[in-house]
Amino acid sequence: MYLLKRIEDGRFVAKRGMANSYTFDITDIRIFATRKAAELNRCVENEVIVSLEDMMKEKEEITTDMVKFLFSAINFIVDTGKLAEFQMWEAKEAEKKL
Repeated sequence: MYLLKRIEDGRFVAKRGMANSYTFDITDIRIFATRKAAELNRCVENEVIVSLEDMMKEKEEITTDMVKFLFSAINFIVDTGKLAEFQMWEAKEAEKKL
């Protein structure tokens, strides 16, 4: 998964239809499934492509399973906008592991 980051201030390209073109709000960031999709939508003069996985790994050492979980969580919340449902799903997943 890839994001487009504005060079000037580090804000990310927002989803289509948002009030602003750039954002720091994770729920408003446009996520591209492939690097090619990000390249096709990139403004070369002022945006860079950022791998979401690489960005997350830079913050701290995390496992591949944690990255996969975070991707699924981000996708669910972004796609549905429903935090409560995500929290219920998360609780069920935790119960399965007990």
